Amino acid sequence: DDHPELVELFPFGEDSKDPKTGKLKINARTKRHLEAHASAVMRVVGTCVAGLTSIEDIVPRLRSVGATHKIVGVQTMHYDILYRYLVNGIKEEVGPQNWDEETENAWEQAYISITDLIKRPSKRLETEPLQG
Repeated sequence: DDHPELVELFPFGEDSKDPKTGKLKINARTKRHLEAHASAVMRVVGTCVAGLTSIEDIVPRLRSVGATHKIVGVQTMHYDILYRYLVNGIKEEVGPQNWDEETENAWEQAYISITDLIKRPSKRLETEPLQG
């Protein structure tokens, strides 16, 4: 609801918007698409976290994600929006007793490193280290 313009980035976006409000209409088709996309995002995040010891394996995957998203019009700010929702969801799930400044900083550094490759998929050589 906070970012109805993002709906248009999805292949099902135009069919899922209320023409009067521009907000997402959640119907069975839209829900399936959103759940599939959320699962894909979590798989990429999980792959990145699990592959932190093998950066050379995850770099091509992140570049591929970035190239695909660039084609459909995803902009830098969209990743930042996703990050805020992702981190807030994780914080909620693990609870405040398991979330501190160190955890917050670790997620932020992971986000910066991951999205650095996704946002600019073709501007670096694969042998260059991740920044963040």
